[in-house]
Parts: sequence; C-alpha cells; structure tokens
Amino acid sequence: MPDASHDQARAILAQDPVWNSFALADLEPPLRTYSQFAVASDQEGHEHALCLVVRHPIIGQVLSPFGSPEGVAAILAHIALPERPLIQAQEVHMPVLQRSYQPETTWRRQLRMAVTRAIFRPLASAPPRPVKRLALADVPALTALYKQNPESTFSADLFSQALYFGVYDGETMVAAGGTHALVPAHQIAVLGNIFTAPHARGQGYATAITAALVTALLDEDVSLVVLNVFADNSTAIRIYQRLGFTTHHQLLTGRAIRVP
Repeated sequence: MPDASHDQARAILAQDPVWNSFALADLEPPLRTYSQFAVASDQEGHEHALCLVVRHPIIGQVLSPFGSPEGVAAILAHIALPERPLIQAQEVHMPVLQRSYQPETTWRRQLRMAVTRAIFRPLASAPPRPVKRLALADVPALTALYKQNPESTFSADLFSQALYFGVYDGETMVAAGGTHALVPAHQIAVLGNIFTAPHARGQGYATAITAALVTALLDEDVSLVVLNVFADNSTAIRIYQRLGFTTHHQLLTGRAIRVP
C-alpha cells in the first residue's frame, strides 16, 4: 500500500484536526521523511481511513489510525507493520489493532483536549516565581528537571524545534512545559512535557506555564492548541479546563508488540 500524497493525506486529516494534530505535524518537514500515511478507499474511491506510521530515530515507532474500523483493518492487512510501536488509538479501533498487536506495557487512557483563541481564558494571577521562555542555555537545567519524571519524553536533540517555558528557583529549574509539535502550515501546536518538581507543586507553576505557552502560540498565529493528559490526572485536567481547554477525544496509549 503506497504512501499517500501530501494533499491526499491532508484532506483526510483535516476532517478532525484535533485528533490528527500529531499526524498533521508528521505530514510536514522535517518529520515527513520518517512518516507513512497509508489510506484505504471505498468502492467509490472516497478515502475513509488512514493509518499514520512513524519510524523516527529519536521519537521511535508510532502507530495511530483514523477513520472507519473496516478501512483501518484493510490498511493493517496490507502495510509493513512496525514491530514495537507506541499506539495512540480511539476505543473503536482497539479490536482491529488487537488482531495485530498485544500490549508490551500497560495501556492507559488519555484525554485529548484543545483550546482556541475564542475560548482561551488567560491567567488571572502570577505564581511566586516568574515564568520565562527557555533558550538553548537552559537545556541542562531542563534535562535535570525531567529526570525526576519517569514519564518524560523530552529529548534535548529536539529542543531547537520546540517552544519551552520554565520556572527557576535559584539555579534549579522547578517547572517547565513545551511543545511536542509546532505546525505553522496548519496553525496547530501540540503541548507536552508539562511538569513540576514534586517539592514545588501547588504553587500554580503548571497553570502559569501552560498559559504562557498558549499566549505565545496564539501571538504567533497558531489557531488550535492541543494536548494529551492521562484521564486519571484530575489535577492537570482541572488546570487545563480553567484555561479553557475542552475534551474532544478519549484514547488509549501504550507500547505494543507485533503478534507473530
């Protein structure tokens, strides 16, 4: 099954830009080189399903479907499947995926939330220490912070392609957050790695950093800001809701291994 053209993939992904926010990022350079967009069409030739497959030297393997389960099943039967991908999928696609994969790690439920300029609610008060935009000189402190978070996906090698804000307590960074993806061609950004050191929690840093990110992105003509949050993280969900984020999708995510 050949890789879809840019225009063909974009037309399908644009049907749901929130769900497909990561895929729209993968459709553009520099990630396009590492991404496959496999498409299934019905008998009339209308595309009705797509599977994103990423094979990236830093990000790793990712598999994420979109569209009708029947179309997704047809795609999975005809493409070279990644052996150990991170799967991000809606519940409707899980039965199809489980024909080809079994969990390698615990699959967890996430919410995919989004905010636009029209519904964003800027921060009304400031935290005890200022939030600053981070530069390359901040990467060592940022790396040290994320070592406290076993779920962090931060890579210093990708910092130059992202936007990050953080908070220092003296020489030590105690909170930070940034973008997983910036897609100027589609005016979309995806936030991630929002984390506060355990001893600094409860002071409003995560809220302030998220607000700073959204404000800066809207100022740069981004029209849609998306993030994933684990469904059992009620504290983070409340933070995002206060800033205007609303839930668009539930998904399951986890590392999987190919069934022989």
